[in-house]
Amino acid sequence: HAPHDVLVRASARALGQLKYGADASALTEAISALKRLASDHPAISVRLEAIRSLVAISSMQSAELGAFVRKALRSERDWQVRETLVRALGRLWGTSAATALNEIAEDVSEDLGVRVAAIQTVIELGVASELAWSVADTVWTQHADDPAWIAAKLRQLDGGEPTAAGQGRLLVTSWPGATDYAPVEALLQHLRRSDSVNHLWQRDGYWEKFEQQSERLGWLRLPDEMVLMLPAFQHFAEEVAREGVRDIVVMGMGGATQGIYTYLQAFGARPEGAAFMLPNGMRVHMLDTTSPRAHAIDASLDLARTVFLFSSKAGGVPEGNANFNYYWAKAKVQFGDEAGRRFVAITDPGFPLDGQAKKLGFRAIFHSQVDVGGRFSALSTEMLVFAALLGVDTPRLLANVRERMTPRLRSVTPMEENPAVRIAAILDGLRRQGRDKVTFLTSEPLAAFVPWVEQLLSESLGKDGKGILPTSGEGYDPALAASGLYRDRVFVRIRREHDPLIDLDPALPVIDLVLPSELSLGELFYLWEHATALAGELMGINPFNEPGVIGSKQRADEAIAQLLQGTVQPGGAHVAKTADGMIALDYGAIMRIDGPELARSLEHLMA
Repeated sequence: HAPHDVLVRASARALGQLKYGADASALTEAISALKRLASDHPAISVRLEAIRSLVAISSMQSAELGAFVRKALRSERDWQVRETLVRALGRLWGTSAATALNEIAEDVSEDLGVRVAAIQTVIELGVASELAWSVADTVWTQHADDPAWIAAKLRQLDGGEPTAAGQGRLLVTSWPGATDYAPVEALLQHLRRSDSVNHLWQRDGYWEKFEQQSERLGWLRLPDEMVLMLPAFQHFAEEVAREGVRDIVVMGMGGATQGIYTYLQAFGARPEGAAFMLPNGMRVHMLDTTSPRAHAIDASLDLARTVFLFSSKAGGVPEGNANFNYYWAKAKVQFGDEAGRRFVAITDPGFPLDGQAKKLGFRAIFHSQVDVGGRFSALSTEMLVFAALLGVDTPRLLANVRERMTPRLRSVTPMEENPAVRIAAILDGLRRQGRDKVTFLTSEPLAAFVPWVEQLLSESLGKDGKGILPTSGEGYDPALAASGLYRDRVFVRIRREHDPLIDLDPALPVIDLVLPSELSLGELFYLWEHATALAGELMGINPFNEPGVIGSKQRADEAIAQLLQGTVQPGGAHVAKTADGMIALDYGAIMRIDGPELARSLEHLMA
């Protein structure tokens, strides 16, 4: 009965880890609960966890549980859940499952990854000789740990193409030659031997320690799990349009809003002063600072025709709270008890902003995913609510990811054809050769993608004394190329099919990405999220934590405490007196202190 999928999944995991001993009734209850979750819960991640826990607590093979798995397979549609059920069938039913597994492996209409899982399970059970094809069981056994080889063999036996062809998908048109950069090929081989792609999808292996710490792997299944939420987003967009809302003010910071700029530019919003004009005539104002200049929008806002989107994972960001308090006070004066109708919250369930929005009567609360970090949220609630307001065909956007990108990122795809694997190996391989900077060059409609991917790479991969540095707004200059300035860079060119190509020195390492249309933007986001995660594994770091962000907040808090205690002297790390006698504080310290307290501290310093 937990209120959120993440908590339900944690409960399912806990049921699988409990020691039941001789308490048969408790074990029976646990199995019954896990069976319900495995077959009925709408969240893919919960069904996956429940199946794994069923296997974990079943100390012996069970015909009853085997029959349950067979029944669940008949109704389950998700490829990853089906793969997990197939593996569970072998563990719960033993060699008795061989015939059923062989039928799955032979079924050419079945998902390729599910067929591969069936073959691997048969091999694991030691009955590979029962596989139907005229291929020696020793051949299958030799390649048991290589899902891409098994998938290629299945395609060959089916009489099909060696790899699946995709229509209208995001294309990678050129790569740095792996033969020119030996570390790249070595890293590709490492990812193949480690079965890294499969471990990422299964959230185990290298990733298990991060998952156990509830660190952010929920983005993996967003293209599937967000589908159920799209009708609510669309209803909200249609409602505000019918009401004649003219202005949308987005209040948020960092990853919670950075992707919005990409959507705005890619889908035709045009700049109008500090705002963006949408194709439907609404204006969008991005309020991600407390600078007085940002509040120049006040003069143009009619609060009766304005909706404020307050986007914050927990509601604890000082800038966002300051902006909300400012506009809430204005709305309260004008609308009284109806002020909440002007506000929408996008936040994690159960966190402070969620409770505050309910108490104040916000017109809508859209829950974001607890296990998705801000910089990995390009396909989550924060962005898709806004995409609906923009008029984006969000069902098609996500379908493109599921149909055209996800299959290329799975373990049944050969490593050399998996674009995320290739990008990860290139970035880390060339980093080891001294090319530790990445320059993104895009056509104009995709220019706003660059700040998003820069934040993704820098916050995810810049830590523990290592880093890949994205360079911002650098462009390309042939004269600088000739001077050797770019010898420490990898270039990434991103454009739509009909956009002109930016010419580069052919000697430079270049990754080219071509989007068939704006509705391939989701594929681009998803590709770089996977590539960043895999690059983190290659670099031996956790790409999901943010020690630099946490450290800067801690240092700002310490500086504020010293200010309040009157122990900071001008000239310190966070406070300084300029030549003209002004007192200067760093931005973080100012943002994390209330106005009256800051005033008293400054008065003390100036005394």
